[in-house]
Amino acid sequence: MKMKVYLPRVRSDRGSYSEETSSFLLKTNRRVLNNRSTDYTRNKWGEVEYKTNSNVKTARKFHENPYWQKLSAHMYNQFVANDAYASSNEMSWITFRYYNGDSSLMIRKDGSTFFMNGIKQHQKDVAIALGKIIAFGAQNRCKEAMDAYIERNCTYPSNVLYAVENRAPYKFFVDSQEYKVRINTELIGRDEVAFEISENIWGSLSVKEANTFINAYKNESKVSRKWADISPSNLWYNMFETHVTDAQEQLMRSWLLQNRTSVIVEERAFELLQDMDRNYDEFTLVDMRKAPFSNLGIDDRSRKHHFAMHVTGEISDWIVYPNDSTGSQRCKVRLIQIPEEGDIRAGSPFCIDDINSKNVMGDQVATRAMLLKNDRTAAKMVSTLRDIEKTATKSRINRKVIEKARFTEELRWN
Repeated sequence: MKMKVYLPRVRSDRGSYSEETSSFLLKTNRRVLNNRSTDYTRNKWGEVEYKTNSNVKTARKFHENPYWQKLSAHMYNQFVANDAYASSNEMSWITFRYYNGDSSLMIRKDGSTFFMNGIKQHQKDVAIALGKIIAFGAQNRCKEAMDAYIERNCTYPSNVLYAVENRAPYKFFVDSQEYKVRINTELIGRDEVAFEISENIWGSLSVKEANTFINAYKNESKVSRKWADISPSNLWYNMFETHVTDAQEQLMRSWLLQNRTSVIVEERAFELLQDMDRNYDEFTLVDMRKAPFSNLGIDDRSRKHHFAMHVTGEISDWIVYPNDSTGSQRCKVRLIQIPEEGDIRAGSPFCIDDINSKNVMGDQVATRAMLLKNDRTAAKMVSTLRDIEKTATKSRINRKVIEKARFTEELRWN
């Protein structure tokens, strides 16, 4: 039968919903799929339409990203989960048709064991791989690209692919203080995974061992005594089967601390601000130590971080700058005022709470800047901004002046 899967909706930056679909041919002896297909609507092309926007009740954790969690839960429900119709021998063939040929994926169940294109996989990995492959089908138009994507997701467990894309999570203690870090991860052929556990020092594990190691810290699994809650010295031993020297361990710990999760998140958040500066005329990263921003008399700005985001709104100019607070108020917002006669000055700080107090400084600056880009609309949504048109001045900062104050420093977050 022909299937069209409506993928989970994603809110676009225009405030509307975009809806993507992925179409493929499905042949299966899985009775739950055949029985349900009669309940689904068919479009004018004869495709069975399946929508993943509804919630699937499951206690299983597939992915930390809500989008992939939701899509994987639907794939698990459709292709993996046991029910009254399930048998011990099931097979499903998914085929994507392209101008240059067909790409196929076969899911086989033998008892309680699952195989994807002949490669044994855990049930959770089958659901995640299916979700990613079907979602990739919504964008892809080439057989070679789909074949490569299918092979990658069939060959490697989802934990390993997660670590390759996001670095492998790990944690250890220094003087009773827990540090969460990320370790660079690379694939070596089909059967081996490499981890940079110290600067330019890579250890390697089999795919199976790598999956167990990553699972111990990504999902906090305590199943493996070899990998769960181990010290850096034991991590070294498990990678190389030799004991680390004191000098090697000291360098290793220093390297790991440079790759703390908090540091990486801050770096990525600042990269987002740099991208906003490059891609939008309304945003400019400026240095609070340079004129005219150094003359604003802002005494609550961060003593450590001297960057700020200048925003050209519809009503007025704004400055969003970091402070040294924690939680939901890690940055402040001020309206820039330029009287007809007089120097540039900053109004009183506006309070705009961040719903998630765990968001890092760069993310909080970015969200407020995006809000103020459309300050006329923001004034209707945020009560503290309601009267800005009454206090805003018509004059704007000259563009050349802003460019001279651009932030050019290379930040070191650790």
